[in-house]
Amino acid sequence: MAFYDTCRAISRPAAIDLSAFQYQFCILDSSGAVESGTTTLTAQGAVTGIVGEAVTAGVAVPVVVPDGGIAKIKLGATLAAGALIATAADGRAIAHGATAGDICWGTLIEGGDADEIVPFQFMLTTQVA
Repeated sequence: MAFYDTCRAISRPAAIDLSAFQYQFCILDSSGAVESGTTTLTAQGAVTGIVGEAVTAGVAVPVVVPDGGIAKIKLGATLAAGALIATAADGRAIAHGATAGDICWGTLIEGGDADEIVPFQFMLTTQVA
């Protein structure tokens, strides 16, 4: 079940089959379509939002955008409540790094293990200088 609290979402077509990427970070390609996974994302890098539903290529997908609301994210590692998170190259959430250029996307409200889906506060970009 989707869990959003005051989060905004935009609807864009899926560039690829996103059925395995629900609740993972995503980015828009040059045509404005949604992509996720290791071919498009950079660890600790920029994202457009989170894939809100599991859809196939060409179907409109809601993309939850960072606006300070509460959303859900799939974890890529075991993380505790209160952890600052960033994106892994595969779109799952990992611990935010402290290296120049690393981007923090939010704070976990609940902790969990890899591949668990947990709520977090989706903050606007905070980049380590």
